[in-house]
Amino acid sequence: MAYARGTRVPISQTRDEIQRLLNRKGADAFAYAEDGARAMVQFRIEGRLVRFVLEMPAIDDFRRTPTGQTRNTSGQQNAYEQETRALWRRLLLVIKAKFEAAETGISTIETEFLGNTVLPDNRLVQEWLDPQIEQAYQTGQMPAMIPGSDAPLALPPAHDRS
Repeated sequence: MAYARGTRVPISQTRDEIQRLLNRKGADAFAYAEDGARAMVQFRIEGRLVRFVLEMPAIDDFRRTPTGQTRNTSGQQNAYEQETRALWRRLLLVIKAKFEAAETGISTIETEFLGNTVLPDNRLVQEWLDPQIEQAYQTGQMPAMIPGSDAPLALPPAHDRS
């Protein structure tokens, strides 16, 4: 069963919990936004802007129950709201876990939030890296270490990687 599947905690309460957690951990800015299809939480910690985006399900995804029964409009709305509450609870859990890993020395704040760090062009580090990682695996060639450099580095053979 997915975490928080049966939660009754309102989204506003979870959002407030996230903000209080971030404040306790030293975040000095916080924002959230929703547009129906997505929800976003953004904060600044240790001088870095970090963003998490939740892709919201479409209400049409809840026309049927998991067993295939058709839901009435009210049932569809209730199932949709249940899933969105669960998504927010999952986000809270992820953020808590990242801080726990950093605080216990398993990782660092920088490492934990790296993929969600906002770059100057408003993309996330992960969005910037994904195409480069894909190309490196397809070609066996590392991207240039410095943008614009013509000297990509070759990946070592698989047996030499540690």
